[in-house]
Amino acid sequence: MKTEVGQEVYEKYGLPAMEITDEVFQSQYGRQFDEAENRKHGIKAMMAATLGTHFITSI
Repeated sequence: MKTEVGQEVYEKYGLPAMEITDEVFQSQYGRQFDEAENRKHGIKAMMAATLGTHFITSI
């Protein structure tokens, strides 16, 4: 219920969480993997920046 959609599902159906089908999960509209990949690269960049120049090949 931290998102607008989650709140709407809770208000309409009384469900604290919702499940989706594999078809929806794997569809072209699924953004979960794009977001996770972006987060991964962001974390790697922050780690490289904070751990020093050892992990950055060219500055």
